[in-house]
Amino acid sequence: MIAPLGVLRSEDQQRLKLDMAGYQARAAQLSESLEVWQDKLQVLYGKDDFVASEDPEQQLYDGFIGDRDRRLCEQVRQAEPEQLARDAWPFDDARLPDLLFRYRARNFPETLSADEQHRWQDFCRQRLSSPEWGAPTTLQDFTSALNECSLSASPEQLEVLRQWQDHALQLSKRLGV
Repeated sequence: MIAPLGVLRSEDQQRLKLDMAGYQARAAQLSESLEVWQDKLQVLYGKDDFVASEDPEQQLYDGFIGDRDRRLCEQVRQAEPEQLARDAWPFDDARLPDLLFRYRARNFPETLSADEQHRWQDFCRQRLSSPEWGAPTTLQDFTSALNECSLSASPEQLEVLRQWQDHALQLSKRLGV
């Protein structure tokens, strides 16, 4: 969260153990040595090699939803599950119909038709196996990370990791990944 320093009350600073004087001294030091680090940051962050995602959930970061669609989204949140499947939702934003489908699938799977259930299963399969489908971590990456974590885990942590591994295995079997 980014906010002006004035929103931090002294009791918040103490509770969070924030060294405000130290932070301000470091900020002043960075400002004074701008010529030393500015070109390095420009090289590091100046590249525009970001590939736009085709995934509606990822595209939410590309722009804001209009007022009319925001009002419709509020109606969606208030609607009964059966109404979500039955009613037409005339969104202006092309991302929102897919997002509504995913909302229904995640929260009210009983409202999906047989075709929609297949569509949802295909989406889940792709999301868990293909980074280009917007998966920040694929199931394979997740399993590798679990194995790596288990090398240094305590017995209690190993039990949690085992439960996660069982869950991942169940997903893999259910989705054919």
